[in-house]
This record gives sequence, structure tokens and C-alpha cells, in this order.
Amino acid sequence: MPHTQQSDVVIQIPYPTNATHTQTTVFKRNVEVLLTYHEIGELTARRWAEYFLRFVNAVVITTEGQMNTAIEIYFTVTNNNVHAPAMADRDILVASLQDQKKLPTHEEQSDECTICLQPFEGGKYINKLTCTHIYHNECIITWLYINPTCPICRASEF
Repeated sequence: MPHTQQSDVVIQIPYPTNATHTQTTVFKRNVEVLLTYHEIGELTARRWAEYFLRFVNAVVITTEGQMNTAIEIYFTVTNNNVHAPAMADRDILVASLQDQKKLPTHEEQSDECTICLQPFEGGKYINKLTCTHIYHNECIITWLYINPTCPICRASEF
């Protein structure tokens, strides 16, 4: 299929020392969000999350003697969405921006973010794109998920 994107997904679950309802709810919700992000239907995502939860509970019961370990679940999501490659590219771009965020220098504090029109001050992280335009970290990440180009020059090569 020309518009197929496969993502290898790894979920790491800390070994629960005691089963709590909160851990169960958080795990189930995280799996649902992950699957719906990959545009798997919400009802299907809930059903899969429930299956994963049953699996994890079975693993926890059979490995009760092993403390301080983590359970890793590997699965592949095949996405037949025509926008799948673009979604994967955005994920990579956003991950790299998260790694490159920094606090503004003294000179940069006098500038403002052209997305939110607020100054670069107050301890908020910023990012500089390869086209050299600077934005608040949260602003540019939100922007790039909607439109994968620089808001000022429309550059798309990051």
C-alpha cells in the first residue's frame, strides 16, 4: 500500500509492588491515547487497552517474585492513513525540538514569540528552527502539529 506507515511502539510498565486502581486506570488510559493517536477507532482502542490490561495483570501474577523489574510490551501499529508519513515526520520533529529547547539568552528576552505575541522571558523554554526563527517551545510544538512549516517564512526543512 502506498500510504502505509508502521510504527514500532514500546510501552514500559514499572512492575507494580501492589495493584492499585490508579495504576490500572492510568495504564489503560495511556494505551487508549496511544492507539487513538494512531487513528485506531476509539472503541477498538478501548477494547485493545482492556486486552493489554488483562495481559499485564496475568504477567504480574506469574512474575510476583521478581521485584524492581519492568514489563515491556512491543507491538507494531500499521497506519493506512494517507497522512501517516507526515504524522511520523512531525513526531520526529517535535521529539528533536523537545531535546533542543533552551532558556532564552539576555538578548533573546527582548524579542517576542510571533505565535503568541508574548516576550521570551519568565523562564519559558524556546526553540530556534533551522531557518533561525525563534518561538516558545509550547507554541511551536502546537503549531507544527497543525501545520509543519515555520509560521514566518513557511520553511519546511527542519
